[in-house]
Order: sequence, then C-alpha cells, then structure tokens
Amino acid sequence: MATFTKRDKATYQNLCHLSETGILHFMKDLLLPRYKSVVATPAYVYALGDIPVALVAHADTVFRMPPNLTDFFYDQEKDVIWHVDGAGADDRAGIFAILKLVREYNLRPHVIITTGEEIGCVGACKLTTFLKEFPAELRFMIQLDRRGYNDSVYYDCDNPKFETFINSFGFKTAIGSLSDISILAPHFEVAAVNLSVGYEDEHTCVERLHVNWLYETIDKTATILNHVKKNIETVPIYDYIPTKYAWTTTANKYFFDDVYPFTANSTINDTCVLCKTVDKKENMIPIIFDGSVKPYPICLNCLAENSHNIRWCKNCGNGYYMLPFNDEKYEINNWICEACKDNEQ
Repeated sequence: MATFTKRDKATYQNLCHLSETGILHFMKDLLLPRYKSVVATPAYVYALGDIPVALVAHADTVFRMPPNLTDFFYDQEKDVIWHVDGAGADDRAGIFAILKLVREYNLRPHVIITTGEEIGCVGACKLTTFLKEFPAELRFMIQLDRRGYNDSVYYDCDNPKFETFINSFGFKTAIGSLSDISILAPHFEVAAVNLSVGYEDEHTCVERLHVNWLYETIDKTATILNHVKKNIETVPIYDYIPTKYAWTTTANKYFFDDVYPFTANSTINDTCVLCKTVDKKENMIPIIFDGSVKPYPICLNCLAENSHNIRWCKNCGNGYYMLPFNDEKYEINNWICEACKDNEQ
C-alpha cells in the first residue's frame, strides 16, 4: 500500500493551503521551465506538451478559505488524510496528481488547470471562448477529479471504443453530473473521461483523501500516458460522440433528441433566457443581468459564449452579466458585487 512520504504530505498540504489564484500561479511556475508553450490567464492555465493527451484539474474548491496548515491529520495506518474544516481534496488531489506526473514521472502531456468548476465550469467556458481549437492533435482528455478509487465517468460522451480503452487500465464506468470536460470535450471534439483521485465525502468538513487510491490513479494515468507516448502513431483520435440523451450543437444552438422530449411547461425544466433552450434546471446557471434583481437561467452554451461578460462575486458567488467589460482588468477572484459591498458597509 502506497503511503505519503514526508515530502509528498507536505506538498499536498501546501497545495490545499493555497488560494485558487495561488494554484494558478504555482502551476504556471511549475510548467514554464518544463514546457515550450504555457498560457496563463486569471481564468485558466494550459500548457502544450509532447504527449497528445490533455490532463485537466480545477484550482477552486467549495471552501471560502484555505485550511490551516497545522490542522491536517494523517492516519498512516489507514492511509487517510483529512482536515477539521475540509481540505478541498476536490480537486487539490487532481492538482497533486498532475504535479507528480509532470515533475516526478517526467511526463509531458498537455495540461489544463481551470477555475470556477464548482460554480459552473467558469474557467473551462472561458478557455473555449478564446481557444476555438486545440493547437495540437489531441487523442483524448483525462480529468483527474472524481471521488473513489476506480471510477471512470464519461458524462455525455458515448464512445464505446474509448470507454473500453480506458477501463482496460483498471477503471470501471460510473455516472456523474457535470465537470470541466463536459464543456471541453464537445468543444474540442475529442472523447474525455473523469478518473477517481481518492477523495470521499467531498464538499463537507468530513472529506477524506485515501492516499493509496490517489497513488493508484497516478500510476494508472502514467501507464496510459506512456502507452500513448510509445504508440503515438497507432493510438487513434477518440472522437467525442454525444450520447443519445445529450444536447448536441447545431448552428451554435442546442437541440434535444426526439427520444427524450422536454416541453417548456415541464415542471423539471427551465428555459435559457438568451437562446430559449429548454433543459433540466440543474443544467442551467443563474445569472443576474444589469437592471434585474433576481437571477435568470442561462444554458452552458450561452455561458461559454458570454463568459467574457460575466463576473462572479467572490463573496456571494453569484454571477453578473455586465457590459461593457474590460477583460484585461478582469480578476476572477477579487470582484465583489454591489449588494455585498453594501452589506460590508
């Protein structure tokens, strides 16, 4: 059973202790001397490697404040680490995994670090807005951001060959709701999977990280990357194939298959205020527009297309659609809405 070394334990704790912005700066500094091309913005960081597989993790957690370094507990016998206030292993475990693969396994996959995944995949939407196609031939994407020890989640990607390929490395298909690859995979038109990184009871103060489970996924991911690296001429591009019950993009609008009809009068649906798409309420993102008091739902497609006009309040977490908008001065972690400013006074 793999356990934390003293160095790895300190590294993981330090990653948990960083803010979202701190993670972006840390990963930028880690990747710059090791990659020929690194793009860093307040919303995402991505690096182009020599293995045509993109690893994805998100820098944010559900917790407003980073945990105190002195309050981590590591039970070496059970190989579990936790924090009394929640450490945010979702997704600092994924960040740790990418760090290990790049720094110690000496592998150079493409790397994407996003922000705002927990509030609607903000960084992923931002990336797709400004990067219309990946400037390298991708075979597939792997997001390291899933509870448990051997889950593989494909969301709305229904590519049986890709599923068989990934599961042959020791994973088992599971079901998930939404993650960054739900945005990235259809945009870049490649298959993607979310793999377990060992945490349990995420988003709570009793969240635990099983270290051995994390190391198992790191080893399996390294095996996948080495396989692609050694067989780069024969490993195919695994296409993104939308599932029968998924939204598909046509002329930049979403339409639903007739086999799963929704109507605007359905009690479980909502309608995007911008494009009038009908979708499940949990798939809509509430946004407050200029002059409005209550939030209005927008679909993920419109969120991606308009993410450069949306600010997220760091206090209440609400999204605000604002025009005009100066992107160069946008700091995703520092903006406060007027309502929260009034409450502070």
